[in-house]
Amino acid sequence: MRCQRCKHERARGAYYQCYVGVAYPSTGAEGARTRRMRYAIQGPRKLWICHRCVALSVLTSEAGLGALVLLLFQLTGQPEWMLFGIFAGLLLIANYIADHGWEIIQTCGDAQAIRAVQAEMGSESHYDIYLDRGQVKRLE
Repeated sequence: MRCQRCKHERARGAYYQCYVGVAYPSTGAEGARTRRMRYAIQGPRKLWICHRCVALSVLTSEAGLGALVLLLFQLTGQPEWMLFGIFAGLLLIANYIADHGWEIIQTCGDAQAIRAVQAEMGSESHYDIYLDRGQVKRLE
């Protein structure tokens, strides 16, 4: 199939989804520090994204960088750097999991779907919100 992110023909991939929408300011009372917004969200839009695009997204995420930091500092062979590498790598991975949960493949695939939709629509789009599944679930 044809990847909707990189536009190449690939044998392996999966369908990921994203939501698009428009934000409207609420007409209700607002506090000094808060601003209520109403959303008109459409979707889900399902796009076929190849495994290569998703893998690149995973590697450039905080979890992927954390794993890379762990590996690099393990390869140095020096105990003081190994401890620092373990701490830094686990901190990056924990931060990503705290933000996105354990669904790293789904989250990164949905992020690639959002990028594909944004590229397809271009600057002429009237949508100003692009959400993945996790973000929509938190809004409900």
